[in-house]
Amino acid sequence: MKILATLASLSALAGLAANGWTEVVRQPLDVGAALEYGQIFHSGNLVSGQFPIDKYTMKRTIGWVVQSATIDERMELVAGLGGMFLYLYPDEGYAYQHSAISAVSVVQASSSYIFGDLKEPAAKLTVGFFPFKYNPDAKNIGEYLFRSTPYPSTTTNGSWDLVYSAGGNSSKAKVWGATVNKTLFDGKWKNDLLISVSDYYPLYDFSPAYVTSYQATSMLQLGAGVNFYHLIKDDPQINTRKKFTNGYFNFKGKDYYAFSDYYKQAASMEHGTDSLASLATAALVDSIVPADGGPSLIPLNYYTVSGTLMMARFSLDFKPILGDKVDLKLYGEASVLGIKDYPVFYENMMDRVPLMLGLDVPTFGILDVFGVEMEYWKSHYINSYFNVSSQSALGAIPDYGHEAGKALNFDPTKNYTRDDFSWAITAQKSVGKNVTVIGKVARDHLTQLNAGQGFGTDLQHDILPDNKGWYYVFHIQAAI
Repeated sequence: MKILATLASLSALAGLAANGWTEVVRQPLDVGAALEYGQIFHSGNLVSGQFPIDKYTMKRTIGWVVQSATIDERMELVAGLGGMFLYLYPDEGYAYQHSAISAVSVVQASSSYIFGDLKEPAAKLTVGFFPFKYNPDAKNIGEYLFRSTPYPSTTTNGSWDLVYSAGGNSSKAKVWGATVNKTLFDGKWKNDLLISVSDYYPLYDFSPAYVTSYQATSMLQLGAGVNFYHLIKDDPQINTRKKFTNGYFNFKGKDYYAFSDYYKQAASMEHGTDSLASLATAALVDSIVPADGGPSLIPLNYYTVSGTLMMARFSLDFKPILGDKVDLKLYGEASVLGIKDYPVFYENMMDRVPLMLGLDVPTFGILDVFGVEMEYWKSHYINSYFNVSSQSALGAIPDYGHEAGKALNFDPTKNYTRDDFSWAITAQKSVGKNVTVIGKVARDHLTQLNAGQGFGTDLQHDILPDNKGWYYVFHIQAAI
């Protein structure tokens, strides 16, 4: 559907120019090609229980073409396609799993319209499928508001953009919907009101959002935002599965997950009195909520994937005091991945708050960009959206499943702390006007397209689930 829309937009651009529509200005065609090579160490496919995979080599060939045009200086149309040759992850098993495959995707298909005066617009409306980036400093980690989920609490870098996508870096979201932009105070205060259609399961839901930023001083910029994730539901029964495997109850003042398998798996990971206590809890749950799906003796409440995400950020640029040639900047972002607490799995909001801090390091012209980013996120569970995306009866609970638990050897009732810290180092250098070289070393929220789950299926979990994992990637591109 998106590809057809893009082809229609390209045809419309050609038609407008051919028909001599008033003041149609077609911008130069944006055409680019890139090669990527890198290696991932100590990674894993937790869906199938493959961990650790000592080394995986990434090889990609990428190309894109983007056309834009303005009409009467008031309307803008942008349409583009991208293509890629790549290998699925992990590259083992059947022949197709270790052979290069190709994919074509929409880069952008959008239209924008300026209302009011062109110099001081009343508002700007953009609709379609387009990149949206509210944190101009983030290069890899961050941009949580549109790259995260509340329940279960997850965030991702994505599987397609390792370091770069046509027109920017990999730290941005793709919005399928509409946004209204309004700037005030000579551009110092920027506001975006968005509504997006979900491209993650549950599908067809709408998520209203608001993002703002303010240039407080020549050095300091502040930003904030809120995303009402899946607020408008196409099918509420999918968002809130009313099954005991997605339920909880309170018994004698204590909260319990309604699926005894959770406690039985914990018992298999424990020893002595801890194991006996978990087995006793499992027996209690079974006595109240029959595992065969029979009626519960106590009314159940249910988890939901819908929730409210909030974000705040800052950027401190030292150019005003050190000079334009000194690219020293300190920036940070924090997000609440679901402001509402729920028993058992989501009892403490602070466990759903990732904190990112970044630093642009001056290289005095040697490099165009040299950035370091760090993240601390005290989540009690592995970073995985698999239970939801696989349409599992487990619903909106964290992914503690047997394969993931066995692979990582972790007790689901205890805090999982082996992935609390993430980091990324990015370097970029332009060579002439048309060539760019980028290198990145990171342990972040990388995911990959998986062979075992079918072509093009994102694993929906970190493939670097502990602090021993890391990867590097080199990217060279030529664009005109």
